Amino acid sequence: MQLVTGWLEPKSGRLISIDNEVLQRVIPFCQNSPNAMEAGGLLLGLRRASNIEVKWLTVPQKSDMRKRFGFVREVIGHAATALLRWSETGFTADYIGEWHTHPEQYPTPSSTDISEWSRLEAARTDNRPLFFLIIGTAGFYACLYDAGEMHTLTPIEFSKETI
Repeated sequence: MQLVTGWLEPKSGRLISIDNEVLQRVIPFCQNSPNAMEAGGLLLGLRRASNIEVKWLTVPQKSDMRKRFGFVREVIGHAATALLRWSETGFTADYIGEWHTHPEQYPTPSSTDISEWSRLEAARTDNRPLFFLIIGTAGFYACLYDAGEMHTLTPIEFSKETI
């Protein structure tokens, strides 16, 4: 799988970058075998003007429900990790969105995914967009949910000078 280090939202020009360490932590959860269960967690990072930098994530917790074709993230563990990161960064780390896996090469969001993303975005009180990432076995699906609209993102490669 080729790792994508960032995405562009074509309509606004907003950039989303992901630290390589974050990507390296999700790859072991790819559903490459017939009995591999879906996995997921939170994406945490920094907001830089209209751009987003994903720097941390949470991984599946024992309390999460993992099935071949489904993942339900429980609050326990994920929230504690997010609050710890927020505190460690002087209250600058932010909830950026969520990630999960799909047992398909090039994933597409299910109706459940879209419904959940819409619910999460609508619950935001600060009106900041949310980033969602689905990890397939050969590629990614990324979108930004902003102001009630879902925007599929275009993968790009960043050079160190871009960020």
